[in-house]
Amino acid sequence: MFRKRGRVHELASIPELHGCGRRKLEFLATQVDELQFERGQLMKTAGRPCTELLIVISGELMNGEGRLLGAGSVIGAEEMWERRLEPTSVRAMTAGRALTMGHGQFRAWKALASGIRQPSAKSYFDRALDTPRQRRIAADVGMS
Repeated sequence: MFRKRGRVHELASIPELHGCGRRKLEFLATQVDELQFERGQLMKTAGRPCTELLIVISGELMNGEGRLLGAGSVIGAEEMWERRLEPTSVRAMTAGRALTMGHGQFRAWKALASGIRQPSAKSYFDRALDTPRQRRIAADVGMS
């Protein structure tokens, strides 16, 4: 398990989150959990409700279309945003780590980020982290 500082560093390395400020990344780091996965582990199942966002930190995953997903890949953002089913299964090709955001955490973020028409991970998190409510929360935990 790695600490908040490690999560911030890992989140900063995700291309879709480039440009997010340190405070935003620190706040986001408090909203995700760490998952270690093993080679062969089924991470997502096609046709089932999407209940988790995955941000791959290390290791390799492969989706049912044969696409290799590595460090920096964000999986499930659009499906969770639109409450869709998983479009494809995803299986771990190697052991690795991911940051996860469950459905409850994601719904809270979605409420903060309402108004985004075509979300990408960066626009979604950027918008969610720049609201009066988030600024109050950040002030309460001493991040402002």
